[in-house]
Amino acid sequence: MKARYVRADDDYAPGALNVTGSAEDPAYPAINAVSDNPAKPAKLTTTTGWILLEFANKIQPVGAAIIYHYLLAGLNVRVQASATSDFSSPAVNVAFSIPAKRKDGPPDQRWTINPWVLIGDLPDPTGYKFWRFIVVGTNDQNVIIGKVMLFSAIYAVDILHEAGRITETDYDEFSMIRDRTELGVNKRQTLGGPRRALTFGLVATDLAAGTPPTQDAADFRALLQAAEGDAHPWLFIPWDTNDALLVDTETPEWERSHDVGGYQIWMVSVREVARGVPWP
Repeated sequence: MKARYVRADDDYAPGALNVTGSAEDPAYPAINAVSDNPAKPAKLTTTTGWILLEFANKIQPVGAAIIYHYLLAGLNVRVQASATSDFSSPAVNVAFSIPAKRKDGPPDQRWTINPWVLIGDLPDPTGYKFWRFIVVGTNDQNVIIGKVMLFSAIYAVDILHEAGRITETDYDEFSMIRDRTELGVNKRQTLGGPRRALTFGLVATDLAAGTPPTQDAADFRALLQAAEGDAHPWLFIPWDTNDALLVDTETPEWERSHDVGGYQIWMVSVREVARGVPWP
């Protein structure tokens, strides 16, 4: 089974020269949307609007993603590109398909499904300096987005999908911030939210055919072993669905491989990064 992933280094968004919102909440500015931590989101004070990324040079992303959002299923949300800050006639105008949240979890913190899109060939192959994520329709609350991504590449890798070789764990992880006021009263704020963890087998060698480890698997192992690949979250799409997970590498067991059904595999575990404060 094919999975896809995007390395942290392949995300253009953190390198934006300027990040602005159409109606920014001063406590949650638009710049938050390009940080490593989606638990510190960008918020608008309106139910429609946009987050605009301006780059010093033209970029050529092949895809985009929206991570940990509070957007209605089916809402008209797009990623656009323009040669200037005038988006009256955008050169690129690709629609996201905003999925419904999963129905498990408390009412104020449903499990968010993170949409992603492939952008395709650009009208100008040299790229564009101005990119924006725009909510065209009307949301049921003010726009909240944890993170946006514009990635320069997307990679594929084979994972073994059989009994006992891929598991998903859903859980809530909470921590507590305690702050003592001037009157000596402890104020407590619970942080946390639903997260997912995946353990899967990485298909590295077709032993029956006598081939060396595939390049896809070698590249993926290099990502897991690299210091930068562990220091920054990266995008993992374990199935061919509209659901991208922003993850950290948890326990990659590349020290030992296992022979299963004519294949050599490594077991890998990843976990979604913190989603932050449950928002109403």
